[in-house]
Amino acid sequence: MESLTKVAPTVAEIAALAKAAFGARTRVATARAIDEGWYNAGFALELEGSGPARAFLKVAPPPGVPVLIYEHQLMRAEAANLQALAQAGVPHVPAVLATDFSGRIVAGDCLFMAWADGVMLSEARPAMADEERVCVRREIGFACGLANRIESAAFGYPAQPALQATSWRDAFGRMVAGLLDDARRFGAPLAEPVAALSARFQRAADVLDGPSRPGLAHYDLWDNNVIVRQGPDGWRLSGVVDWERGFFGDPLADVIALTAVGGPGEREAALAGQAEGRGEAFAFDDSDRRRLALYRAYLWLIMIVEAVPRGFGGSIRLPVSSAARRLERDLAAAA
Repeated sequence: MESLTKVAPTVAEIAALAKAAFGARTRVATARAIDEGWYNAGFALELEGSGPARAFLKVAPPPGVPVLIYEHQLMRAEAANLQALAQAGVPHVPAVLATDFSGRIVAGDCLFMAWADGVMLSEARPAMADEERVCVRREIGFACGLANRIESAAFGYPAQPALQATSWRDAFGRMVAGLLDDARRFGAPLAEPVAALSARFQRAADVLDGPSRPGLAHYDLWDNNVIVRQGPDGWRLSGVVDWERGFFGDPLADVIALTAVGGPGEREAALAGQAEGRGEAFAFDDSDRRRLALYRAYLWLIMIVEAVPRGFGGSIRLPVSSAARRLERDLAAAA
């Protein structure tokens, strides 16, 4: 997928990165570019010599490439999240193999992860039986629920002190304010002035006083970030990837992607799995429904604003886009 933030290293730079990570005897046999992501450059590597036989390499945009405020140090946040997930024993999360944040070989931060064998759930979905989709969706929910139990000392984005606070209400307010600053900076095509949008988010913020513990939310659990593999027992979960946009806040935010696709059976399975992993189910009372609407509004706002630095055209750049209409709908529901 074409994006202005995806700046790929050369073949020689990938080889140098692999040697620095796994030893001088390491040779890159193949490096296949992965095009699905919108932000980082990604490569599926086959290695020879020292080190693992396969690995996945992510390379962040170099300094100077315009990105959103919360995207600064995003690769370092993902590495920290993956290490916390490994310590907590969350299944199907790729291990961190090596990092290079020095900028000596390439300017952007680099992360080597264990290879998750399989294909994206979005690709496999048409070939899966209904019961397999339900089973996988429950597995995704369970892994997500276990992750939701991981806590931090502060609410907000890891590696972003300016977007953190001791309360969820304050942290979310900072996250929204940062995104609206980006909207001003990039001239994002909003349907109403930034000040008006800010006031609407603030009026709905009273509902954020409920969450008292900062749990890790993936917030990007779409089918393209889920890897599945077909085995003797059918299709099963193989990997839950792309934890870079995770934040410490209200785990209810993960319900958005968990229930975005599939029929009632899949949605119920995902929520049941998340409740099992968390040890507690959501009530989905009026407070939960309002908070979900607010988290959806934040997601639509991200989609509208990020389209500018990514260089995306099309309908998303119009103030009357579907994202703009959904932003209006969910802000109204959150009030």
